[in-house]
Amino acid sequence: MFKSVHLKALFVWIVYSVITKASFLAGSIKTEVMSAFSLNVFLSVFFGILFLYFFSHEDFFKFAKEIENKNIKSERRWEHRFLHYGKLTSAILIGVATGPLIGALAARFLLVKFKYKYLTVSLSSALGSIFWLGVARGIIRI
Repeated sequence: MFKSVHLKALFVWIVYSVITKASFLAGSIKTEVMSAFSLNVFLSVFFGILFLYFFSHEDFFKFAKEIENKNIKSERRWEHRFLHYGKLTSAILIGVATGPLIGALAARFLLVKFKYKYLTVSLSSALGSIFWLGVARGIIRI
């Protein structure tokens, strides 16, 4: 049945999902471009760093393992797609393509002893936010 760790993981995931989806929607329709991008970049970087911290300290944050288990399949699929680009480039591309949650998982698994994991997650989260909001606003065409 449900344990408290499952409820905590569900709560963190719901809060993350609601906040990021709402800010993305607001950023997509907001007329002020700089504030729309700034809010989305800030939230993406914040959640990327937060998730990497949770995943790196899962002995203290037990719910991080539940979130990790739920998203590991997606992370592996993206990791396989970018296998030949090098670990750092793959971690950045995965973060840009999928967002802060999977990007933090990719950094945790691919960049185990890398000194600048948090900077990498911040960069990929910011770039991903700019890219996807640019696509939504029609500034970037794919």
